[in-house]
Amino acid sequence: MEHSTDAKHTFWQAIEAQGFNGYRFNRHVLVEPFIVDFACLDNKVIVELDESASTKVDQHRTDYLRKQGYHVLRFVRADVTSDITQVMSQLHSQLHS
Repeated sequence: MEHSTDAKHTFWQAIEAQGFNGYRFNRHVLVEPFIVDFACLDNKVIVELDESASTKVDQHRTDYLRKQGYHVLRFVRADVTSDITQVMSQLHSQLHS
């Protein structure tokens, strides 16, 4: 659980530090019936931090959110804590596509 908290803290710190040109992210957002890790609701971008590679449950959740019009980015928590620059680059690309 500590690794989860570290990854979420690292990601949130990077979001706050980079600002993303005014794109506003929130933590623990209700997108019924799910609570997602992070969301930029104005641009319908969701970021989920996973313990490991995606599972069937994760895929079901992603499929549902995409049907609701969201772009879903999933990152493995270890990647967030070890290479936040790459994670932020992928997020930046998604926001500007």
